[in-house]
Amino acid sequence: MRTLPGRSTVVSTIERDAVLDAQAVAAAMHALAVRVAVPLMGKPDFAAMVTANKEFADALSAGDPESAIRADDRFHGVAVEASRNNAIPVVLEQVTPVLRRVEFLRFSSLSGRHSIAQHRRIIQLCRGRDADAAAEATRQNWETLSPLLDGLDGQ
Repeated sequence: MRTLPGRSTVVSTIERDAVLDAQAVAAAMHALAVRVAVPLMGKPDFAAMVTANKEFADALSAGDPESAIRADDRFHGVAVEASRNNAIPVVLEQVTPVLRRVEFLRFSSLSGRHSIAQHRRIIQLCRGRDADAAAEATRQNWETLSPLLDGLDGQ
């Protein structure tokens, strides 16, 4: 949103290139976090991911995209924290705000429900200690935002 004091307030457009750039960085950072975290993760981490994914599913069922975003953040945050790489959250703090409007759109629609199964698959791969496959599944989960950009230029 842009505000010109005493004149107007204009809702910012979704800038496709900025979102695609941010999505690529977020996908890479989350995949890195998972790849590094898997060997370090234990039962409490898996339980936290399961709980966050249940809260995510409940929020989607309730039609509450804000709560879905918070639960999705908690889900992905488990691996970020478990990775013990302090640079990852710093980078994510820079790019995540750019993605929020598109995440809101995704979690406001039926397409957002696909993330529930994707999260379950990530948990399964993490539990199975398949760091590379879990990282790839995480990357793919983050790349589900880009189809929403088709036709949104100028909104």
